[in-house]
Amino acid sequence: MQLESRSCSVPAPVADHMGVHSSPPVPETRSRTSLRYPAVLIVAIALVFTIGFSARDVGAIDVIFAPDTNGDDVGFFISHRLDGTGNPVIAYAAFVGGETVVRLMRCNDPRCAGNDESIQPLTSGSFAVRAVSLALDGNGNPVVAVALSSGPATTTLRLIHCDDPNCVPAGNSVQNLALGAAFDFSDLVLDSAGRPVIAYWAGGVVRLLHCNDVNCAGNNESIQDVDTTSVTAASISLALDGSANPVLAYYRS
Repeated sequence: MQLESRSCSVPAPVADHMGVHSSPPVPETRSRTSLRYPAVLIVAIALVFTIGFSARDVGAIDVIFAPDTNGDDVGFFISHRLDGTGNPVIAYAAFVGGETVVRLMRCNDPRCAGNDESIQPLTSGSFAVRAVSLALDGNGNPVVAVALSSGPATTTLRLIHCDDPNCVPAGNSVQNLALGAAFDFSDLVLDSAGRPVIAYWAGGVVRLLHCNDVNCAGNNESIQDVDTTSVTAASISLALDGSANPVLAYYRS
């Protein structure tokens, strides 16, 4: 079992660059560790906030709120950001009535208190959700990448770019990117132009997708292989360095 960390120099996306291509050799640093995951059943979203903590107040109080309990299992595949005012914005999956849906919650206060948050559905239908990742664009509007599986060998990456802060469904851009293989464990960031950059695992390969527009429209995005050594990735995290080069960390076995 290994924890992989890779720093990549990937060509910038261009409009006519299509398909999956092998990337040039990339520098990498690796650290090895043994990871264990406890069995956890999440039945509600619970946000933990620290009140009155300072260097001289080590007895801080943790406050737990559950702003969405509507469903059988609520809050798995969770991704969380803070908006410009410090209020949480949360994308997550919920199992409701035999179906799995993805929701977008935007809290109207820093603690998500009062049971009066905006909650909008982002998906519906008989899909299995395999990953959810959230970013906020320059206007504070959510951009959500969702891996939806309709079978053991078919996964679609759905990119939802909301046109308002609460992600009311009418008017959102929804693009389905058929990547040609079952995949899992994705992470999303936005480049300096607001274009999505997505790292994901597909059929033993870690890949990087860089969209050439803010909505990932046109099915002409740049897709590069990052690791082709028969990886079984169990999680992926992505960031961009100061030169906009992707840096990936992922667990592999």
